[in-house]
Amino acid sequence: MNNIPKINEPTLKTKEFILRKKILSEFAEKVSKNDIPNALKGLSEFMEKNPTQRPILDPIYAAMLNDVGSTKHANYISKLIIKIDNKLLKLGKEYLNLPPISYYQFYDRIGELVSQTAATRYLKKLEIIKEKPVLPITNMERFVNPAFVPYLSESFNVLMPGDEAEFYRNYARSSPFNTCHTRWEQSIQGHYSSTAKHVRKKLKLSKNEPVAFKLKNETVIVAEKFLKNFGLNRDDKFVTLHFREEGYMDHLQHGWRNSKVNNHVDAVKILLKQGIKVVRIGHPKMSKMPEMDGLIDLTLLKRPPEVDIFLCAACMFFYGSPSGPCDLAYEFGAPILFSGVFPYAHVRPNSLNQITPLKDTTTNKILSLKEIFDRDLSNVFSPIPYHRKKIEICKISAEENTKAVNEMLNRFSSLNKDNVGLNLEDIGIPDNIWFTEESLRYI
Repeated sequence: MNNIPKINEPTLKTKEFILRKKILSEFAEKVSKNDIPNALKGLSEFMEKNPTQRPILDPIYAAMLNDVGSTKHANYISKLIIKIDNKLLKLGKEYLNLPPISYYQFYDRIGELVSQTAATRYLKKLEIIKEKPVLPITNMERFVNPAFVPYLSESFNVLMPGDEAEFYRNYARSSPFNTCHTRWEQSIQGHYSSTAKHVRKKLKLSKNEPVAFKLKNETVIVAEKFLKNFGLNRDDKFVTLHFREEGYMDHLQHGWRNSKVNNHVDAVKILLKQGIKVVRIGHPKMSKMPEMDGLIDLTLLKRPPEVDIFLCAACMFFYGSPSGPCDLAYEFGAPILFSGVFPYAHVRPNSLNQITPLKDTTTNKILSLKEIFDRDLSNVFSPIPYHRKKIEICKISAEENTKAVNEMLNRFSSLNKDNVGLNLEDIGIPDNIWFTEESLRYI
């Protein structure tokens, strides 16, 4: 199990690290023998007695998803993380007089940055937390989008690099506020990537606006000035396009998240024929698209950081695959044509979800949504466990993509309504989720 942490130092001098090495070795051995229930039981008992060993749980959570391939066991670790962090948070407040301190280093990934900031914002809206957690930023060099800093302050007490930030960073593990793994209520807890759809439902039921951010004038002014040079003006209708490709975060577990943008060229042409401009964002290593009137491809261009925020937030709708920019659009309330959704637990409200088919190679049969959930793979995106379970990912055709775009054009303004009659609550999908007509074949 590649993600289970190992301690390779031959000589350990402290009781804490000797214990850590022992429990990790025992855990890995039990997992290798598929004795996972006892592995988890032993780990829980160890963590209850040794909460300062909390850092070992994050890579174990990743191992449950990426190596073992079990949503259920990953959720167990997620709940254990929440429990231990809350215990430490209470101790930090009562004995050290510390505020809640965010300790995750999510600054180099826009999806994580946006999602975790949004989750914290929603916790405050729902009065689950009473005060803004401290967010100590000690280094801006790897900060993925500095133009997002003003939006951070709506969720956090932001400390920019300096002595104050360094001070609180040193105490972050002693009074931890977890921005990834969260308890919203007894039945809704876990990693935000899989609870977001339930959180949106909870916000609406409590009469809270289910949007984390609204565009700030400072973002709009910079972005509009830049985009005007490429023929995008204030009153133009536009769709923002982004499909994840190789060249950014190319770890093995992310392989099936990548898409081929050329399969979407015909779909883009449909938008352009209707007078809707399409603005493509991404990085310079992305594949080239053919030149078309109305297509503005910014992937090769250096641009102000405000531009991507504006394009994701102000678009007619966002068209793309699961990725960081998609999270940006979602949390600003833009409708999404969510193309190639995978894993299935990541379906989103206010979106037309086009799920990626998965095939059982032993029967040559496309698996239904329920079958994937029954096989405990609903939140697993790493190809490793799928290969082991003889499941392969299928391609979505260009024709299916054009159908999805035509559907989106007819439905994008009504996707924030409930989908009465969906009836997928038994597998954890609430009635605020909408699917393309093609995807309904796999329900």
